[in-house]
Amino acid sequence: MNLIKFIALLLAVVHCSTTIAAQSLKCANEQLEYAADKRDEFCVFRAVLVKKGAPEPVFENSASPKVAFLDSNFTRLPDQFFQAFPQLEWLVVMNSGLEVLTIKNRMRVVHAAGNQIKSLQVEGTAGAKLTTLSLRNNPFTDVTSIAKRLLGLEVLDLSGTEVVEDETIKLAVFAPLVNLTELYLARLEAAYLENDEEMELPSLKVLDVSGNFFTPSNFHLRVFRTLPKMEELFLRDASMTDISVTDIRRDMPAVKRIHLGGNDFNCKLLLALLAHLKERDIEAPGQSSSCPQGYDNEQGLCCKSHGNVYPPRPPTGPTASPPKEGLDATTVTPTATKPPTGPSTPIDTTKTQVKEKEKGSSKHYLIYGGITVVLLIDSILEQIPMLESMQTPESIPEWNPEPILESVPESEPTWESQCAPVTESGLTPEKELGPE
Repeated sequence: MNLIKFIALLLAVVHCSTTIAAQSLKCANEQLEYAADKRDEFCVFRAVLVKKGAPEPVFENSASPKVAFLDSNFTRLPDQFFQAFPQLEWLVVMNSGLEVLTIKNRMRVVHAAGNQIKSLQVEGTAGAKLTTLSLRNNPFTDVTSIAKRLLGLEVLDLSGTEVVEDETIKLAVFAPLVNLTELYLARLEAAYLENDEEMELPSLKVLDVSGNFFTPSNFHLRVFRTLPKMEELFLRDASMTDISVTDIRRDMPAVKRIHLGGNDFNCKLLLALLAHLKERDIEAPGQSSSCPQGYDNEQGLCCKSHGNVYPPRPPTGPTASPPKEGLDATTVTPTATKPPTGPSTPIDTTKTQVKEKEKGSSKHYLIYGGITVVLLIDSILEQIPMLESMQTPESIPEWNPEPILESVPESEPTWESQCAPVTESGLTPEKELGPE
């Protein structure tokens, strides 16, 4: 009987400890800025902790369609969470360590910035209903899975992810997303923007490729011809020093705004480009109220002034690179009058010419330096015998009084006579007391 009581008591203790360990969580309604300049009301959970091996928290049932997790710690959302929120349509998970993102059937909008997401789990037909997905600042690489599974997407943000291969943004990979209207590909450490397959993105209106490192030879406006409805292009902080333009309407027929702030254009080129855009009713919004030293502010955009702190290198020929084979030739605006500035990447013939002149200057410097070194060495060699004669042991006699006294000839006065005291009259005592 006592054994039965003991077992019952033990089971009760285990049950109570499990119940205590499993948190009961309830969210609170509040206004939340879930993306830049975007706010809405969410049922918010904060600091939710789910440890491996520990009982999963219990979420109180709710009919809220919009739920957010902030500053939490879990690798995936428990299944019981989705059961507790059967009407879930909007999900925000920010800075919570999430590794696996699950897309359920009713979900339409997901913002999951600042996590550790590497994979997606798409349930049933959820890919057709999801319209907005932000994976900003996650180590996500599999863009192909998005293009194949989430065909209903209208807004996709992959900024700060790892979707780029060989430093190249390939627009063709997004072609299956025929409903896509906004695509954000900022800060991907890309140097190339390509669409060699010329696959069209028929609905795209906004493209953001800011914060990448494009160079004039790797950036051709022709790539945008496959975006016939694009109205807004973000090219901020793209390390651009030059751009080739003939007629921008030919490459971007629907564009209304181009954001160019944070680049490294020369002021003369920038002013010519702004005039070209203005003639075609295209805005170039400024964003700077002040510019760093060596830069001027032109219509809210910083550009390299002619009186630069670090003078530009003298022009050595055309700065525009020849177009790749098969691409239409474009005209630099302006060309011959533009002084090359900034850490642009020299290329092709220009690169050769610049390097030849630099090599010529380097040769002169080497010759002058060599002559100087030879003269310096010759001067040092002339001084060596003198230094040796001054420092050799033979030139410095050792002080040895006895040998010196023994070797003094009889005909010469000894050191005693040489050192005899002198009187006030200038004579030695012997001479002063001599015969009168």
